[in-house]
Amino acid sequence: MEEHIGDRLRRARVAAGFESLAALARVANVHTETIWRYEAGRIKPSIEKLHSLAKTLDVRMEWLVSGDGPMRPTQHPPPADEAA
Repeated sequence: MEEHIGDRLRRARVAAGFESLAALARVANVHTETIWRYEAGRIKPSIEKLHSLAKTLDVRMEWLVSGDGPMRPTQHPPPADEAA
């Protein structure tokens, strides 16, 4: 099963120390149910909300949207000779 935005959002939320949907919802200024719907894949966040969530969770927007590259802005992919 392919990972979707909601799966990555959940991973980023937990990694950032937000143990509950409500905790992230408070900081992100959205309803808890909205965060639940994002994570469940019921609805997709707008580009503006994705940008806000990425900043709040300290993750790369590209990673949150597509799963490409490292999760955190400060992470670097391994050198090509180590990736193989």
